[in-house]
Amino acid sequence: MRQKYSWFTIREILAVLTLAVMLAAPAVAVSKYKVLHEFKGKDGEYPYGDLIFDTTGNLYGTTYFGGANNGGTVFKLIPHVGGSWTESVLYSFCSLKNCTDGYLPTAGIISDSSGNLYGTTDEFGGVFKLAPNQDGTWTESVLARMFRPSQGTNLVFDSAGNLYGETEVGGASGDGTVFRLTPNSDGTWTEEVLYTFTGGSDGGNPSGRLGLDAAGNLYGTASSGGAGYGVVFELTPNSDGTWTENVLHSFTLKDGSDPLSGVTLDTAGNLYGTTSLGGILNCQSRDGGCGVAFKLDTSRKYSVLHKFANHPGANPYVSPILDAAGNLYGATHAGGPADAGVIFKLAPASNGTWAFTVLHVFLGKPAEQPDARLVLDKAGNLYGTTSNSSANGSGGVVFEITP
Repeated sequence: MRQKYSWFTIREILAVLTLAVMLAAPAVAVSKYKVLHEFKGKDGEYPYGDLIFDTTGNLYGTTYFGGANNGGTVFKLIPHVGGSWTESVLYSFCSLKNCTDGYLPTAGIISDSSGNLYGTTDEFGGVFKLAPNQDGTWTESVLARMFRPSQGTNLVFDSAGNLYGETEVGGASGDGTVFRLTPNSDGTWTEEVLYTFTGGSDGGNPSGRLGLDAAGNLYGTASSGGAGYGVVFELTPNSDGTWTENVLHSFTLKDGSDPLSGVTLDTAGNLYGTTSLGGILNCQSRDGGCGVAFKLDTSRKYSVLHKFANHPGANPYVSPILDAAGNLYGATHAGGPADAGVIFKLAPASNGTWAFTVLHVFLGKPAEQPDARLVLDKAGNLYGTTSNSSANGSGGVVFEITP
């Protein structure tokens, strides 16, 4: 969590001056921004994980802290006619003695066809399941215990109902793993490590969203290893049950560094992601660079779509999402006039370039640091969270942007 400052008056003056410069450079779209919910502590704090929609338009997510036991929560937001939303806490972690139900969820959740929710906790847990009961309550169970599921990594289902995820550390070399959980007929799950990273040329410390294609191949990013700045990797299943890792790209600092995002697949099989550092070096006092947005096409040729330059936007932590027209939408943790992050759009042009547009600039009040992946509704509105807010001591918000 980024340190907050007490000199807001000076920062706000600087923000206005910097915004004037910023508006004269990259395109800034006129978008409608709305806070749907502001977390206060008992209902959660610091929502780092991605949001998801159910079939009726309700939103679900997690908070890292807060709740009844200050161990984080799973929450639900229900929309109402007129545009208001009501938040409810489905589960507060650390509810059991010695926190054996886990606590501190760093990633979002996914759901199955029965409405069960699945996610990971950072401490004393691993992978959990929340099952809805007829009386409106939810029952939590731990499917597998493991050390440090990767921050920001959402689980992913395959067509057979198996779950896949990553651990940031652990394994034989301590540099992280990719795992699979297979459901058994008695309700238990069997954990299997598919690949253990060595921290060398194959990468280390995987983080972010795993991608799964129709052939059963897994794709992701590791924030270290390779040439020293992280890799994009592919895991391919073999007929004997083993998996083979293939490094699709090794970052060089100038073309990106420290990818925390994982990847997003389009229907053609192209991969998209971001790096939190690298790109334009020494940008606005950031010696490691401000990060890039990248693409790996179906031939696995790597290209940089955009290099972030602090104003506007720096240090994206999550992978972008795609709309039906092939536009990308994403968030940066920092940058912008108040160094509080932005929401951006990348639109493909006919000449192969991508047009960068800022949809919203965070100024610290009422929110800052959007660290979760965005989600689109059927009308094309964007939803996301910020992990912090400087208003009223808040622990983040859920927001909506109408482009």
